[in-house]
Amino acid sequence: MLEVNPRTGEVFINGERQRIQKRGTRLLIRLLESSDKFCTFDELKDTMWMRDEFACKDHGLKVGMYKLRQVIGPDAIETLKGYGYRLHVDKVKVRT
Repeated sequence: MLEVNPRTGEVFINGERQRIQKRGTRLLIRLLESSDKFCTFDELKDTMWMRDEFACKDHGLKVGMYKLRQVIGPDAIETLKGYGYRLHVDKVKVRT
């Protein structure tokens, strides 16, 4: 069971608190809000960096997704090459 508190940014899996950086939590919340639809790379980069022009966004997004997959499972997030990512809500039980 994946639980996310959007207000505090806390993430729990099966009741155990997970250590996810603030940007990773932002990514997860954005993917959850999309409810099984793809989010574009640009939407997710804006979510992570809040329009900070100086961040290395492409590499940072890939690293953020890699770390998020380590926590919630590799099959839970799908990549659509050249477009974006989506969270398979059917592969994780979610409570917000």
